Amino acid sequence: MMISFSGWINQHLEEYHQTLRNMCREFHTSKAELKAADSSLAVLRGFNDLCLSMADKCQMQGDDARYTSILLDLHQQLIHEMADEQRETLFRLQALQLARYSLSRLSHLLMQEGEWEQVCSLQEQFFCYSEQLP
Repeated sequence: MMISFSGWINQHLEEYHQTLRNMCREFHTSKAELKAADSSLAVLRGFNDLCLSMADKCQMQGDDARYTSILLDLHQQLIHEMADEQRETLFRLQALQLARYSLSRLSHLLMQEGEWEQVCSLQEQFFCYSEQLP
């Protein structure tokens, strides 16, 4: 049975939206686990990997706004974890490493869009918090 191009597009979009809904549920669960005072490095890495996977899926689908939004959410959460003095030093240093990567992806994306002020702001924020780490 042949389906029309329009039908194929609609099916493809519905599959994409279903995948995003599932990933969003995982995102919120993972973020809740990360907020726990005793969350581990594995939870931090899992949250990072999930966000990057979501962002990559959005980028492959041409969903640029959601791609940027997910990367910004990830980066801000990693900055928050870097700044949290209640966390162990190793946890904060891991957040620093992961935030460095998210910053590079965001900077590349925002520079392509000509958003120089936002790039500078994100970099200043990153360096401000990274200087506070041991």
